[in-house]
Amino acid sequence: MFCFLKVKEKNSAWQEYRRSECVSEHRALFWRNPLHFHFITDSIAQQILSSLFHTWMVPAVRVDFYDADELKSEVSWIPNKHYSGIYGLMKLVLTKTLPSDLQRVIVLDTDITFATDIAELWAVFHKFKGVH
Repeated sequence: MFCFLKVKEKNSAWQEYRRSECVSEHRALFWRNPLHFHFITDSIAQQILSSLFHTWMVPAVRVDFYDADELKSEVSWIPNKHYSGIYGLMKLVLTKTLPSDLQRVIVLDTDITFATDIAELWAVFHKFKGVH
């Protein structure tokens, strides 16, 4: 699993924290499977999220972080008028960023809330044929 955390400005890390807190609390109602989060963040958001995941002590959850500042140069040349700026383009560098042994990824923004276990979405991968 992959969660893409875009932090537009360093002072917006608190807002992203609040979103993540709400999503995590909601997720705990339905979650039944191990989760592995991959966050692309700035250093402030990484500190906040690391602390949160440590504090929550949720079993069977793994969290890895990737430095958004190191990836900016990969997408900063692309013309873009999206409200999130170049952070919305970071999805384009996932194949360079994420571990090469990942075979399937669900890309989520921090404002996504699930009403059920995400495993139901993950199960859709089993319906794909080799050409998808």
